[in-house]
Amino acid sequence: MIEEFNDYITNNEVIQKIIYKVNEYVSLNDSEIKIDYYENHIIPTAYYAYVISENESLDTELCVIAALLHDIARYKKEWIENHEFYSSEMAKEILSEINYPVEKINKISLMILNHRLGNYIYIDEYLYQIIADADVLAFINNIEYFCEFEKSVGMDILGWLLLKRGEIYAKISNMLKTNYQEDINNFERKIVEWKR
Repeated sequence: MIEEFNDYITNNEVIQKIIYKVNEYVSLNDSEIKIDYYENHIIPTAYYAYVISENESLDTELCVIAALLHDIARYKKEWIENHEFYSSEMAKEILSEINYPVEKINKISLMILNHRLGNYIYIDEYLYQIIADADVLAFINNIEYFCEFEKSVGMDILGWLLLKRGEIYAKISNMLKTNYQEDINNFERKIVEWKR
């Protein structure tokens, strides 16, 4: 599926424009941390958004664009709290600059906003949950990277993992719990290893 994803993002003109814009922000803040974050989180989140959207017959372009932009504020405003609000607004600006349709911009904005606020914004449509799920899959399938990152800034890794576990289970959908149980089980095993 990774080859199909690479072909998709390479051959989609709109997504190429978004990747260019995201890379502009990354290059403005070209610290190792932010480049690593792009490679270890943004692209994997876009990959999982692609996979889930294809499996669930959702608008793949919307899902991949929302995934690419879901943390864009982290490049402009450092590691801010409530980055989903800033990322949502920045996504609107970026998409307007490339003349993306307003109706689609509004959907992407809500998808980004909902990736952290799934418990507070209830929209009975899976499209608005997909970025939260893709975000979780990118996180739990690359947990070693995030543990190293948190350790590098002096955080208590086990405490952080347990906190993240609570956040993850609060926001993921039943679809993710059902179809990606093996990924979730692997994440739980890693938490047990860290406790030792």
